Amino acid sequence: MSGQLGDLSDKQQERLDTFREAVKDVLKPRHDDALLLRFLRARNFDLKKTEDMFRKDCEWRQEWKVDTVQQEWKRPEVIAKYWGGGLLGCDKAGRPVWLDMYGRRDIKGIMHSVKGTDIMMNYIWWNSQFEDIMRENAKAQGKPIDGMIVVSDMTGMENQGFWKPSMDLGKQIMALFEQHYPEFLRMFIVINAPRVFNVLWAIVQPLMREETRKKTMILGSDYKEEVLKWVPADILPVAYGGTLTDKDGDPRCPTKINYCGVVPQTYFIKDRVVSSKNKMIVKVLGAGVSLEFKYAVTRPHSVLYYEFKTKQRDLAFSVKLIEKSGTKKTVLEKRRYNCYLVPEDGKIILNDPGTYIVKFDNTFSLTRSKTLSYWVEVLEPLADGENVAFQETVHDFTVFD
Repeated sequence: MSGQLGDLSDKQQERLDTFREAVKDVLKPRHDDALLLRFLRARNFDLKKTEDMFRKDCEWRQEWKVDTVQQEWKRPEVIAKYWGGGLLGCDKAGRPVWLDMYGRRDIKGIMHSVKGTDIMMNYIWWNSQFEDIMRENAKAQGKPIDGMIVVSDMTGMENQGFWKPSMDLGKQIMALFEQHYPEFLRMFIVINAPRVFNVLWAIVQPLMREETRKKTMILGSDYKEEVLKWVPADILPVAYGGTLTDKDGDPRCPTKINYCGVVPQTYFIKDRVVSSKNKMIVKVLGAGVSLEFKYAVTRPHSVLYYEFKTKQRDLAFSVKLIEKSGTKKTVLEKRRYNCYLVPEDGKIILNDPGTYIVKFDNTFSLTRSKTLSYWVEVLEPLADGENVAFQETVHDFTVFD
C-alpha cells in the first residue's frame, strides 16, 4: 500500500490512529490525516521517529510564526525583485506548478543584501501559499493533493552555482524541506542542466531521502516533451514548450515569470561579508614562503572551488595540472590578490582528470609574513547510476546572518 490517504494497509491505519492520539495535545485544524500521513511516510511509519519529527516541527512553526507569515512578514525589496521564478498555476490534479530560475538567480548579490533568515522566510512565505492552494484544491476535489510540481531552470548555473556560501545555503534549504515539509514535492524537474550539474547533484543528493530522489528528473536542453507530461501546456510559457504567451504575445511570459537579473550593489548591506569563514583553516606564511596542496581528480568535469583572505597585504594564488609527461600546465595563472580587503573566492571547472596543484605564494615578499585563512575543496560528479546514503542535516539559516 502507498501510505496515502485511502490506500492504507491495516497496519498503516493502526499507526495513523496511534500517532494521532499520541500528538493530540499539539494538533491544530490544519493537521488533517493527509498531513499526518506525510510525516509518517517520511519516517517509514516509525511511530517514535515520526512523533519526534512532528513535535520539532510544531515547535519550529511556533518559533518562526509560520502560521501568520503571510500577514506579518514582508518580503525585502531585493528578494521580491531579484529572487525570480513564478507560479504558473495548477495541473488538473490541483497541484501548484512553480517555475524556478535557479541558474539565473544572482544568489551572491542576494546574500550580500539580506540575512540568511530573510531567505529562509522567503521559502516559508511561498510554501505557506502553496499549502493554502493545495488545501483549497483538496477541499474542492474531495481528496488530498499529493504535493506540488517544481520545474527548475539551470540556465546560467555555471556562473552562479558553485559559490561556497551558496552551496551551503542550498544544503540548508534541502534540510528545511526534508524536516518541515515532508512529501511536499510530487515532482522536481531540473531542465537545461549543464554537464557540471552532476557536481551539484553530488552535493545535494545525500540530503534527499530516497523517496525524494525518485521524484527528481534531471534533463538537459531537450526537456519539453517530458515537462509536458507533468505541466499542462496552457499554463506553460511557449518558451518552455507550452502554449502560454503574455497578452502582447511574448513567449517568455515575463508578467508571470520573474527572470531575475543582477542585484545592484546599492542593495548590498554595508560592510557585509558573506564567506566560508566558519570553515576556514588559518596558516601563517612566513616571508618568502609558499603553501601547496595536491588534489587527485579522477573524474572529468569536476569543480575546484576556493576562498581565501589575509589579515594584511596581498598574496599570490595559482592552480596547475601535472600532465602525464610530468610537465605542469597552468590552469589559473599566478597573480597577486588584494585579499586583505575582501575575501577572494572562485571556482574552476576541471575538465581533465589528473593531479592539480593549488598554491598560495608569498615568495615575492622577502620581509613580511602573511596570516592566511583559506578553504579549498574539489567536488567530483557522481558516476552514472551512482547513489549515496541519506545524511540527516539540521538546518540553521542563522549561520548566514
